[in-house]
Amino acid sequence: MPEIARCVRKIGYAGWREEFGKRLDRSLVVKDRFVSLTDDDLNKLAHSVEGLDFATMDLFGLLVALIKKNPKTLFGLRKMFM
Repeated sequence: MPEIARCVRKIGYAGWREEFGKRLDRSLVVKDRFVSLTDDDLNKLAHSVEGLDFATMDLFGLLVALIKKNPKTLFGLRKMFM
């Protein structure tokens, strides 16, 4: 059974929203920002993380690395870290 379904069964919808809702909201903000980027912006982001060890990095770590190396491009995501 998927993690979300298990959580809904265990703690109900209100608990699920409290538990996973914030994570989903943050994910939506990140998705919306990346979808709005131009091809040139996306290429710059990709080139900026060349040489990083992705085998030991999770998605949040990658996002942090991208923001550190491209603060102007990803300025809209700063509120996630405040």
